[in-house]
Amino acid sequence: MLCFRQIGIFFAMNLLLIMGFNQTLSAPVEADSQSGSDGHVAEGDEVSDIFETPAEPLVPKNPLTQAQRDQLEAITLFSAARMHQQRQELSEALRLYERALRHDPHALPVLEQVVTLAFELERTSEAIRYALMAAELQPGRPDLLRQLGLHLFGKDDVSGAVRLYEKALSLPQVQASASGRIQLLAEIGQMYSDLKQFTKAANAYAEVQAYIEVPAEDVTAKRFHDTLLKRFGGAGVAYEQFAEAYLKAVQFDEAVDAFEKANVVKPNHARLAYNLARVQFRRGDTDQSLTTLQTYFDEHGSDLGQAPYKLLAELLAKRQRTDALISQLETLHENDPENESLTLFLAHQEVEAQQPDRASELFEGLLTTSQSHSIEARRGLIQIDCQRNDASSLLNHLGLSTGGDESAAQLPADPRDWLGDEADAVINDGKLLDALLEHVAAPLADKELARRRKLTLAWLVLAAGQTEKAEKLFEAGVDETDEQAVGLLRAWGLELLSDEKYEAASRWLRRAIDVAGTDENRPPFEHYYLAGALEMAGQTDEALRIAREGARRAEPFPEWVPMFRGRVAWVAYHARQYDLAEALYHGLIDAFNNEPGSGDVRDVLRNARLVLSNIESIRGNPTQAKEWLEQVLDEFPEDISALNDLGFLWADEGIKLERALKMIRKANEAEPDNAAYRDSLGWVLYKLERYEESLVEMRKAAETGEPDGVILDHLGDVYLKLDRLDEARDAWRRALELYDPEYNADFMEKTRQKLATHASSADEANR
Repeated sequence: MLCFRQIGIFFAMNLLLIMGFNQTLSAPVEADSQSGSDGHVAEGDEVSDIFETPAEPLVPKNPLTQAQRDQLEAITLFSAARMHQQRQELSEALRLYERALRHDPHALPVLEQVVTLAFELERTSEAIRYALMAAELQPGRPDLLRQLGLHLFGKDDVSGAVRLYEKALSLPQVQASASGRIQLLAEIGQMYSDLKQFTKAANAYAEVQAYIEVPAEDVTAKRFHDTLLKRFGGAGVAYEQFAEAYLKAVQFDEAVDAFEKANVVKPNHARLAYNLARVQFRRGDTDQSLTTLQTYFDEHGSDLGQAPYKLLAELLAKRQRTDALISQLETLHENDPENESLTLFLAHQEVEAQQPDRASELFEGLLTTSQSHSIEARRGLIQIDCQRNDASSLLNHLGLSTGGDESAAQLPADPRDWLGDEADAVINDGKLLDALLEHVAAPLADKELARRRKLTLAWLVLAAGQTEKAEKLFEAGVDETDEQAVGLLRAWGLELLSDEKYEAASRWLRRAIDVAGTDENRPPFEHYYLAGALEMAGQTDEALRIAREGARRAEPFPEWVPMFRGRVAWVAYHARQYDLAEALYHGLIDAFNNEPGSGDVRDVLRNARLVLSNIESIRGNPTQAKEWLEQVLDEFPEDISALNDLGFLWADEGIKLERALKMIRKANEAEPDNAAYRDSLGWVLYKLERYEESLVEMRKAAETGEPDGVILDHLGDVYLKLDRLDEARDAWRRALELYDPEYNADFMEKTRQKLATHASSADEANR
């Protein structure tokens, strides 16, 4: 670990400098009344040994502020990290650099070391996390800002990506480079559109459009033009993208110009007509829009899906001619019967118009001719069946659908995954569900359809809360010889597990294991989930056995081993076998902390540290509990759970209260309905003697979900500080009712002492 002698000297020297000590050890000692004038002890006086005199407490002239203490700690940690790095103990060096950075978040040299080491250790997610911090602190490299922005965009953090791109665009070197600026504008335009900031998107695209319309002057410029347009998918796609942004930004002339230029690049008169009709509609010119849209229909356009017909519906509604929609759609369908999008849209309109026979005919036709629209057609037929309360037909349609490519040999999926509102309609209609159960029990000549009907209905019956009936249906429908049986059994077991039906989930997951047999070509996920179900069902010994078997069978798949080993540790932890859990989690960290690993591996180790911290808290070892949380935050500085827990432990000890407050506020901002986080916020405010604010937060904590004894005990403490003794006693009494006697014995004793100390006259009378 650390070289304490060197670090101690380094720390002490800096401490002395900051605290302002300027006295030297050779300063003269003032003589007392029994000394000679020269300060010597008079002859015959007893000479005392100054080394036996108790030392006076050292009180600094200028006490350190929290910021100064943090900076000193950062320097100490940085020095220790450098020593570990020189010894090639890179994981430990990285951890210490990261902790130094948390004490001094603006220390760019530390941040640079973190990013470099994280990449060197192949901990890419971690490296990028800190590289983003570096980019925010010192946005001097547009190439880095762009790459990080693209990374965030790929992770669906569009706002974060835009923030980095805007920083890059503000840099002088980007403003001086036409190509560099245009590249960023082309990409940020899409991001603005995703954020629905259409005016910004339009402004960005306007610059890009102006640039590409100027002929390239040399080979380099021509190459950049070509690369830029290639990123859009070609000039035609680029102009359409520009036009969409202009239209949404209400820049109609620019939109028309871009749509027409797209048509020049890649002529498609039907598509142009539709786009121009959209612009005219947005301008408020309904008649002209209808006329222009008719050009699309006359051209028999079909590449825009149902959008043109939805526009037609909007236009007719605007002119208060909704009743004419179906007749116009039927005319269009007669002239273009192969147009599947038109057929589908017309069928849905027939359903809304209560014309189920005509709608059924159209949907059935699509089922026989279209693969791309088969699921939606099946949903339409199911909707009609629900309207008609036709349980027999509904059951057949449910059984025939796979929720995917109906041309493939797939087993029926959970209908809720693809059926949408129609699934809820069936689940919530008790009479219809009873009718389906009656029909599914009747014999059917088509054995395969009979089985599929049972499987599909089983999901809906389970969702309706009729577990026993659902299991019987599933049992009757599952075929363990089918190649998809393992996945189906696992999915069913997981559904029961999510419904907290642990015994039932265990049975089905065990069957999945039996069907899978000794297949060594796939990770044993069934073991992972079965171990969890067994533990939740109170079968710890068997859960440990299954979890260990899963970990052993996962060994041929190195990327999954940490997760499976973590499952063994979790079972022990959940069973409160803390010694075993501690040993297993320590082994997990020792085995994988220094290994290159994906983000998944690092998440497993993060969870291990969080659990180890909780174990130490339970054992009454706050120092070690804090250290595990510090390690989590070293690598994941925004981890909400660790921020809250460490802040709470600091608050409980009355240290680093302002930092604790900031950390706990972050947790509450992320999860405002989390009672534990709200309690932590109230507790740190209590420690800061901000009692009125603390009361507000403690009340919220007590009113969020089911309060526990600790929260109510804290609430009582706040009432006491506010001299509201009756309310304090009431909160403490309620706390005693909610404590778990086995695991909250210490808390209970302390709460009883508070009640005894602050007993009311009624309490005294009852003794």
